[in-house]
Amino acid sequence: MKLLYIGDSRLARNIGARSTNIALLRLLETDFAGFTSIFRWYMEIDGLIPDTGKNEALFAQACPDDYAQLFAGIGESDAVLVQGEGSFLFSAPIRPDLAYLLLAFQICAQLGKPFFLVNAGISPPIDVASNGLAFAAPDREILRETLQWLRLARLVTVRDQYSYAFVKANDAGINIKYVPDALFSLFDFYQANGAYLGALLKKPQFALAHDRRESLIPKFDFAGNYVLLSGSAFAARYGGESKTERFAALAVALQQMLKQYNINLYLLEACDGDSFLRLQVSEATGIPYIPVTTNIFLLGRIIGSSRCLVSGRFHPSILAALGGAELVLMGSDSCKIQSLPHTLELGEREIFPPVPGPNAIERIVAETEKRITSPVAREKLRNTARKNGEEALRLPRLLQDCLKDMRQ
Repeated sequence: MKLLYIGDSRLARNIGARSTNIALLRLLETDFAGFTSIFRWYMEIDGLIPDTGKNEALFAQACPDDYAQLFAGIGESDAVLVQGEGSFLFSAPIRPDLAYLLLAFQICAQLGKPFFLVNAGISPPIDVASNGLAFAAPDREILRETLQWLRLARLVTVRDQYSYAFVKANDAGINIKYVPDALFSLFDFYQANGAYLGALLKKPQFALAHDRRESLIPKFDFAGNYVLLSGSAFAARYGGESKTERFAALAVALQQMLKQYNINLYLLEACDGDSFLRLQVSEATGIPYIPVTTNIFLLGRIIGSSRCLVSGRFHPSILAALGGAELVLMGSDSCKIQSLPHTLELGEREIFPPVPGPNAIERIVAETEKRITSPVAREKLRNTARKNGEEALRLPRLLQDCLKDMRQ
């Protein structure tokens, strides 16, 4: 069977996009002999509207080569697998990546090709005025357009229970299942290769990617105790100029608290949306940053070996859980962060503002101190991550079962 995989993000400067696509493709290789990929669409498209029929004509005119590649790829395949990631967010105007995926669904329907949506986060948008802590109503027109195509999918799998409940509440007729994010399936990889990756990181100046201040003197001590701080999709999209000042204040406050415990603080550039940590916050505070361009497997080891990750990033939080690192969670632009306490069996956890003011900074520092001074339950968290990894391994079989039903 010839499978077309749409939404491949392995080339993205994004820890989550790279790692979860590597994990997902690794899963598929166990049950599918071969497949071709089309990379995730990031470009703007002029005239975007939540009407996929009209959008097809606009896209074909504006991007004829890309449209021809998509149409031919679907036409030559036996089935189409769309990697949903965080594209299914119902804020207006319609996101270019969502419009592109709906267009792929439409072409599948035109050509009679079965299609699947997998590993998706499907969420109402965040209420910007809430500073990332409450949801707004989804755009009804975009939601309606999306649901009509999801009804035609052979199977939809979502990466969190919030997404599952949201879809069920809006359309109970969609064939949807909850399967934990594919990234959890890398638990066995880190279990088997942890010692090797740890040995590489004993010389971090030779293992990490280029930064703006090349130096022969190591700035990192990954054999010691350290905490990581990264940003969030909300801060990147809605934080404006204030995010630099607020994260600098947060970083300095965390660093001062951690010094009394002989714990280092490092900034983590999780994607281009965190570039302000690299370009402004690191320069202002002198706190070293870990570049997003570092080898993705080393990044996973670095995050998982930390004492704590302070972050509004979904996939870095999963990588932290794979190693048993504690989490202090900040809000994002969708339901993904709110889903993590349930997915990781963390119990009640406060979600902190993703662009923190003075009061929130004080509370984040106090929560981080609580996490690093409490008895570390790394094995409990790792066991939860392992169980999620075992659940994620079900995905290829679910797809095969749907295809088998079609052939009968």
